[in-house]
Amino acid sequence: MRNYYIVLSEKIIVTAKIDGDSSLLRRQLFYIRAAKLEKSLDSDDLRKTFWINIYNAYYLIISKESTDNITIYNLKRIKIARS
Repeated sequence: MRNYYIVLSEKIIVTAKIDGDSSLLRRQLFYIRAAKLEKSLDSDDLRKTFWINIYNAYYLIISKESTDNITIYNLKRIKIARS
């Protein structure tokens, strides 16, 4: 059985790569519970895969919205588990 959070992160990055609307997927990411995420990502490989996918997806999303490459690194845009 595939890990829900890994699948979600993969869907977000694929949608970002094709320049699709990822707002529903990002909303799911916002409403997850931190404890469930932590429990589900129980190995280093799962944690690395999830966070690398999320970082790359948000970089793609933000870089398409912003023309200034410097502000990409200064914006706090990744909202996970209501934070």
